Amino acid sequence: MQHLWEHLCDQGVVVPRTICAHPDALFDSTLHSYGEYLSNVRGLVPTSCSQYLRYARQLLTWLQYHRGDRPLERANGVDILEFIAELAQRHRSGAWRNNLCSLTRVFLRFLRSEGVIASDLDRAVPKLSQRRLSSIPRHLPWEQVRQLIDSVDTSRPVGLRDKAVLLLIATLGLRNQEGVSKRLTMVPTCPPLDHKDAPKDAALPREHS
Repeated sequence: MQHLWEHLCDQGVVVPRTICAHPDALFDSTLHSYGEYLSNVRGLVPTSCSQYLRYARQLLTWLQYHRGDRPLERANGVDILEFIAELAQRHRSGAWRNNLCSLTRVFLRFLRSEGVIASDLDRAVPKLSQRRLSSIPRHLPWEQVRQLIDSVDTSRPVGLRDKAVLLLIATLGLRNQEGVSKRLTMVPTCPPLDHKDAPKDAALPREHS
């Protein structure tokens, strides 16, 4: 449900309650000018404009709620950092956080170009590192790997193949593509070794009962 709610908010279908907590006529004038800028200068479609305006309204509402009657012109870098940090903690989605930072920068640059703020506060917006698939663990404990290998049904040839591929990946450190690309013809073969000719210290394969 959280991902659905975030998606609907990003599309402008629903408006979070926090945005409407402190309506202010001054914000309406600023957001109206910002909306015209997005539509006429940047050429954004209405759905994109709605998303940009939603993030801008979040910043204005946050400043009003936390800084009281202090005018927007007196906003500083500390305010921007605290705003980003507070909202980023509410959402685990990396895409949402990236939108928060990038769209906040756009709004701050607009305010700077319009002379509303006197400094380049967009530089105060941090760059949040969020690599693709970063939430997936880099490795699994060997106990879990062993459980995965043992769970394969080896009563059929397909299961034997799958278990062999998993063993190759787990023991040799092969990548997935390297494991599935292996063929039996790639495995070197040698004539069977007579146990009589084997060195005394050679390790012999165990016989399964």
